[in-house]
Amino acid sequence: LGLDKAGNPKADHVPGMALYGRYTLFAEGARGHLGKQLIALFTLENAAQPQHQPQHYAIGFKELLQVPAGQSHPGR
Repeated sequence: LGLDKAGNPKADHVPGMALYGRYTLFAEGARGHLGKQLIALFTLENAAQPQHQPQHYAIGFKELLQVPAGQSHPGR
């Protein structure tokens, strides 16, 4: 952070940090830039190999309704 166009540190320069963790989670959306690189690097699109499983996507919706008392029956 805080580098000019030539890559030189500016007054507000903050050096990068190292993150160490047991797991790495990529949450950039379906088929994002990093995900595409990982798919290519580890040939994850090749479903013919049994250790590779294709990605599955799902979307869910939740709707909450307020029903006046006496107009509903619990469990129905």
